[in-house]
Amino acid sequence: MKTKLYTNNIHQYLQCCDIIDFDNESVAQLADKLYSASNGETDFIRKAFEYVRDHISHSADIGADEVPCTASQVLKAGHGICFAKSHLLAAILRSRGIPAGFCYQKIVLNDDADVPELVYHGLNGVYLREHDKWIRLDARGNKEGVNAQFSIDTEQLAFPIRTDKGEQDDYTVYPEPDREIVKALTSGKMRTELWNELPMQLKYNMVCRIRKWQASDASDLAAALSNKKVLDNLRDGLPYPYTEKDAAEFIEMMLSADPDSTFALAITVDDKAIGSIGVFRQGNIHRLTAEMGYYISEEYWGNGIMTDVVRQTCDYVFSHSDIIRIYAEPFAHNAASCRVLEKAGFRFEGVLRSNAVKNGRIIDMKMYAKIKGDRQMNIISSIDSTRNGFEESFASGDFYNRQTQDAKHLERILSYINARDGMRILDLGCGSGYLTFPIAEGNPDCEVIGLDIVSDAIDANRSRVREAELDNLTFVSYDGINFPFEAGMFDLVVTRYSLHHFPDIEHSIGEVSRVLKGGGSLFISDPCPNDCDKDRFVDDYMRLKKNGHIKFYTKSEWVDICDRYGLQIVDDFESTIRFPKKKDTAFGYEEVLKKHDKAVIESYDLVETDTELLITERVNNILFRKIKKWI
Repeated sequence: MKTKLYTNNIHQYLQCCDIIDFDNESVAQLADKLYSASNGETDFIRKAFEYVRDHISHSADIGADEVPCTASQVLKAGHGICFAKSHLLAAILRSRGIPAGFCYQKIVLNDDADVPELVYHGLNGVYLREHDKWIRLDARGNKEGVNAQFSIDTEQLAFPIRTDKGEQDDYTVYPEPDREIVKALTSGKMRTELWNELPMQLKYNMVCRIRKWQASDASDLAAALSNKKVLDNLRDGLPYPYTEKDAAEFIEMMLSADPDSTFALAITVDDKAIGSIGVFRQGNIHRLTAEMGYYISEEYWGNGIMTDVVRQTCDYVFSHSDIIRIYAEPFAHNAASCRVLEKAGFRFEGVLRSNAVKNGRIIDMKMYAKIKGDRQMNIISSIDSTRNGFEESFASGDFYNRQTQDAKHLERILSYINARDGMRILDLGCGSGYLTFPIAEGNPDCEVIGLDIVSDAIDANRSRVREAELDNLTFVSYDGINFPFEAGMFDLVVTRYSLHHFPDIEHSIGEVSRVLKGGGSLFISDPCPNDCDKDRFVDDYMRLKKNGHIKFYTKSEWVDICDRYGLQIVDDFESTIRFPKKKDTAFGYEEVLKKHDKAVIESYDLVETDTELLITERVNNILFRKIKKWI
């Protein structure tokens, strides 16, 4: 059976953290030493695996009671149990940019026991670029009856799974060590005492759902609410301690409430109630508005459960009622709850100063709200604004072209992207075809497609294609959201001076990754803010012309966004553009200049003439390659 990924976000399989601490000097030095002695990436993976398997002992094999957990702790101790050794192997590989994750099996602890006990066993999942596949490696350490080996085609792990004994194999590759495993390793127990601390179920495998309350949930609800830490983040009125009788009365009340006004739901993991979420319709002129409140048991904090629950609940309420606005008012100091709302798509609307008295203190609250269809409407509105702005600019002819023309930059791009015969190339946000036409003309054996939202520009480009009799070039218009192409269609996507207009950049880069072939390339050329411009003067300035400017991204922001869609940076260079703006389309520029620091503005070499404003902008030119597995 093939491995499967827990997430397609490659960045998560490359992260450094407290447990996979490859920023530790000793771990990094070991990785560098093994890499320098290797003949290519696959050989390095083999050497790293064999080092952890053979040179880092399994704690039980040598009778060591110490329980290291982090990669650096394992390396320093020279031993670890299976989970800890998998942390070290992942750190060594990630240190050299190789995606690595964690796999788990359930095996019998002791075959001689009267009642066999199942425990978790940890190993690694590793991506082999040269073979375009994930494999599992078990660095537990060999001994009599255990013979794990590096193998590309046929797995050879430490323990063959015996389903007749109830053993289980999970082929999922997880991006982080399971929190329950880490909790056990850091419990302070000696190794011989550790087995009682190991979880019977991984946090990763917990199925979280919302459902209507049941009378049988009373004991679970009482356990969740009989905790001062939970109550400290809720409104007053709940008794402490919170008894099963209190819980039963609450459940009965929620079950008998008006279902069109009260959406009271239990938060469950594997059908066990671990918390509560409710959405309550307001009255009178606010009858299409509802307030949300929620909590979960402390033991489930920090697992991402609440964000998923809030999303599920909003989707349910919006689809089962006429409510159009859901708001929440967390205490301002409750950063975790605020982050939950932000990740669930709520927008921060302001601080409600001195809005509550809790535990004898006057405190602020924050207002967050989510509007039904809000995000999609904003995206469409932004795209329309961009389209209208560029249609006006395109109609003015020379000025549209003069804004973006730079012969030397164009020549460098054409050389840099390395178009080759037989390629299918997409120019995203092609505009007047300034980059599209030279690519097609210089590469007659390539198929080139220009994609844009401005119909007038597309029509003009098509006429120019007919006049030039270019049979390898076509132009396509689209809605600004979903690319009208099949997956894996292009070898190369190029985009010049356009991505700062895209309102949903995550979705657009996801679309780029979708239409690229595995191993294909993305070239981005787009301006960026100066290093000193922390308050983003340049974005405020660019928005003066109402053509849908969203944001200029830094190089690190591009790397982070593209990483999430399997696009890894290969190379880059920097250039500049002298960008003109007509004064008669830059209403309010005096206020923007007053708002920002003079030194920041001067860093852009702003010049004002009778009719124009000109600034110099740095330009990121970055080449990414799609890792084949993220197709």
